[in-house]
Amino acid sequence: MKKIKLSFCIPTYNRSDYLKDTLESIFSQYDENIFSEIEIIISDNCSTDNTAEIVKKYNKQYPQTIKYNKNETNIWWIKNIIKVTDYAIWEYIWLLADDDCITNFSIKYIFEIINANDFDILFCKMQQFENLPVTIQKYKNNIKKYESFSDFIDSINKINFDYTQVISFFSFYSLNIIKNSYFQEIKNKLWKKYEYSYFPHSYIIFSWNLTKIIVPKNIFILWRIMNESYNWSIKLIKDLRDIFNLIENNYKLKKSKSWKKVKKKCLNSWQVNMYIWIILRKLNLDYKNNKYLIKMYFAYRKIMKLIFN
Repeated sequence: MKKIKLSFCIPTYNRSDYLKDTLESIFSQYDENIFSEIEIIISDNCSTDNTAEIVKKYNKQYPQTIKYNKNETNIWWIKNIIKVTDYAIWEYIWLLADDDCITNFSIKYIFEIINANDFDILFCKMQQFENLPVTIQKYKNNIKKYESFSDFIDSINKINFDYTQVISFFSFYSLNIIKNSYFQEIKNKLWKKYEYSYFPHSYIIFSWNLTKIIVPKNIFILWRIMNESYNWSIKLIKDLRDIFNLIENNYKLKKSKSWKKVKKKCLNSWQVNMYIWIILRKLNLDYKNNKYLIKMYFAYRKIMKLIFN
């Protein structure tokens, strides 16, 4: 049997409209040669909407590509993130959220990268969107390679990285294309330990020694603005700090000035974003040019300091 190069692993629950967009963003790039080395695994967490019908439609059209599992009961979204990887036959695995889409050129370019490089993890870049379709410019043959995690951290300080983007490398699962052998081995050892974290995949990824890291210039992920179902909370930041502590210990970065700078900027940018989302969702405020909101932000930062320092 031919070895499949890339497994899309999509956990989902009651998001049939979003899932339809996600699948369409993949299948709109259909190429017979490439898709013979792709599988799309969907783990449905006992949805009560028409998710099954959406999947059935695509499965009828592409029967060799889609695998569909429906859990008998809802096992909680975090457990479903990990469960979906159980069904994959992969060389690389791309965990993909059911409300994210991939950009118009990404599959072909990802395969060019896979065929030309051996890597442990590829960190994707992202862009927000509200409505589809979205056309993104492709930059040819423009990737950064790092032979150690420390080199990657050092480069973040040298290159003009957006720290909101950097924090996403460490937390949002859609941005990680991962080598199968490492992920599966570590997953089996660590999953139970971190099953109640917001970021179980991150604990798994950063518990092994990443030595070959690739960061393309291209944007591969489109993520939705104002997703109504995400639960922003203090626990989110606590979990993220725990992941940073794990990274710090695993890669012996405690004395690294580069890491301290990255960590501080990442946490600050995460807190800023979390705060804005809470305000927007709870009070329905327009945060642009809102002086009241800016004043409130500084009060919020003082509260965060009391909680975490």
